[in-house]
Amino acid sequence: MHISMGERTTGFLKLMSKKLAAMIYLIVLLLLFLTATVFFMSKANRDEYTLIDVFGQQRMLTQQLSKYANQKYALMQAMNDGNGIDTKEDISEKMKELDSSMEKAIDDFEKSLSSLKSGYMSRNGTRINMKASLVNMTSVVEDKDKLWQEFRQALEVLMNKNQIDEEATKALTFINANNEQLLKYSDDVTQSLINFHKKESGTKVFIALSLFAAALIVLLVLVIQS
Repeated sequence: MHISMGERTTGFLKLMSKKLAAMIYLIVLLLLFLTATVFFMSKANRDEYTLIDVFGQQRMLTQQLSKYANQKYALMQAMNDGNGIDTKEDISEKMKELDSSMEKAIDDFEKSLSSLKSGYMSRNGTRINMKASLVNMTSVVEDKDKLWQEFRQALEVLMNKNQIDEEATKALTFINANNEQLLKYSDDVTQSLINFHKKESGTKVFIALSLFAAALIVLLVLVIQS
């Protein structure tokens, strides 16, 4: 069967138009994969910064609370001894300020710990799902929560005291004996969360880059064949 020049030209144009459409489609896919890669990398960095910020703050709060507790005890000693340069009224005012600072620090610690126990955290418009990353850290989170409850009770004992007694001394002894362990729990949880989110984000970036490479190869093949 004889095929005319016009039919050949029409067939060629149809073939080229299909290849051109496929190229455009692949270019759009390449841009989408590239955008996804940038998004996942940006989200990973943002999540890591948020985790370090929030749970790094827990470390700072633990140190602050230990410091406040020792300062409160020192002020109570000064109140008992009565041989300091400050008057009892001045010492009483300083103790009230310390109590207020401890109360705020306790509240801030409780908020971040509550997020940890729930498995979700929201901060500055960023919401992070931590449930999967905490699967292997359940016992650590529980131990941390248990120690914190005892730590907070010891702090509250000192906050409610203006005079040194056996209960106040035991409370301070407990705080000084356990603050390092509370710090370690915070460090362990923070590192575990960061490592998990890095691994998860790395997997997503790898998949996006692999799809990007596959689409690019197909596009190059179409260009060469055309």
